[in-house]
Amino acid sequence: MIERTVLIRLRPEIRPEARTVAEHTQDVLSEAVGVLAVHTAVAADTRTEQVWDLMVSLRFETLEAVERYRADPRHRKYLEVYLRPLLESIRAFNWEL
Repeated sequence: MIERTVLIRLRPEIRPEARTVAEHTQDVLSEAVGVLAVHTAVAADTRTEQVWDLMVSLRFETLEAVERYRADPRHRKYLEVYLRPLLESIRAFNWEL
């Protein structure tokens, strides 16, 4: 089982909308190929807010499923059309459970 953690820093003018971005992310990515579960969260304290605005956690069966997800047109459209214009930075990490 693979847990993919994505940390997102939004552009300053978008940061007040982090919860809306999280909700949209949850809706869209839960329909992407290979995703067993998806959870989103917004920064809960000042220390976190100084670095990251949003966390996305996705669960997959295998690393191969992660790669299929990354190529899925729903994920690509979400990333390129919706999220990329809102981003300051993004980091993704895969964890074996």
